[in-house]
Amino acid sequence: MDTNYNTLLSKLESLERENRALKNELKVVNYEVVVLKHNKQGLNFSEINDMLYRSNNVIIYNLTLSSAKLTRGDIPKVVVVGKKGPKNRPTKVILTCRDTVMKVLKNSFNIKNAFKDRKISISDDRTDLERTFLNETRDQLHERLQAGEKNWIIKHTKGVPAIVKLFQKLVSSPCNQPVNALPSDLMAY
Repeated sequence: MDTNYNTLLSKLESLERENRALKNELKVVNYEVVVLKHNKQGLNFSEINDMLYRSNNVIIYNLTLSSAKLTRGDIPKVVVVGKKGPKNRPTKVILTCRDTVMKVLKNSFNIKNAFKDRKISISDDRTDLERTFLNETRDQLHERLQAGEKNWIIKHTKGVPAIVKLFQKLVSSPCNQPVNALPSDLMAY
């Protein structure tokens, strides 16, 4: 009976030590959670500030800058970004308001068509976190397409890119057919 008591007592002491160690580990984990929450909030605020700072900017790729003076009031500043080298560097155009940025982005297709030979592309100025998220989304789309899944695209909803499936109607619409596949009554125009 005495040995059973000693065995139980030693097991109880062992469990108490283990319990104290687990409590200490829990305190450390709770502290780390508090620190991470604080850092994440700081990251969110800095990311939001960076997004607001960049909201009036447009990035134009493959644009050859001339020495001509800009006279428009909508373009207060043009900055060439990136490393110097033989290739054209991206050009950051800082506009006066977000509405002008949206007009430029909506009409970017027309601008691209006007300069097809130069392969100019236009995008909004994204933060590092936004670029990383967009690249991850593109990689996911590429993996899906490589796996044989079809009719997936990246759609931006309120500025957030997401992979969505194209509707079958949209895929087989007359707009996506070659001109010679249109009905003959439309070909007369």
